[in-house]
Amino acid sequence: MRNQSGFTLAETVIVTAVFAVLAAVAVPNYLSRLPDMQLKDAAGDIKTDIQLARQKAIRENGNIALLFNVGENRYTIFVDNGAGGSVTHARNWIRDGAEELIKSTALPDNVVLYAAAFAGGAARFRIDGRGLPSGTGGNVRLRNANNTCRKLVISMLGRIKEQISTDGGMTWEDVR
Repeated sequence: MRNQSGFTLAETVIVTAVFAVLAAVAVPNYLSRLPDMQLKDAAGDIKTDIQLARQKAIRENGNIALLFNVGENRYTIFVDNGAGGSVTHARNWIRDGAEELIKSTALPDNVVLYAAAFAGGAARFRIDGRGLPSGTGGNVRLRNANNTCRKLVISMLGRIKEQISTDGGMTWEDVR
């Protein structure tokens, strides 16, 4: 008798069936967690961008403006120094002339920027050359399709604390 190696048809069918069952359980679980992962990533990206803007403001001893556009679900970061000639003005909240654009980003489709509130209720703040935000700080709030919310709280010293709410923003817990 010859020495044969390989799998029988029955073994192949059983292994395929096991993989199909595992996929049927794993895929819906992954898909249900996807909106929360996207929300976490979007909040993390904004936090990182604020920290980078703070570092740039300190390094260049200049003003960095951060504008949050709730209606368009995006934010913009630029150097607000009046560079570019006679038609530009420093610290006017408008990127004009040759003012450097640091970042202009739209949030993912499944994440909504539903609020941003800083000094005077404005959806913007500026970081000065000492790394301090204008006014007394403020916050940015994001929400996903699961009604989970994340809030970035920027203190008057420029520290950023992240909070989460699983009840649509009624109660908040610090993210560790």
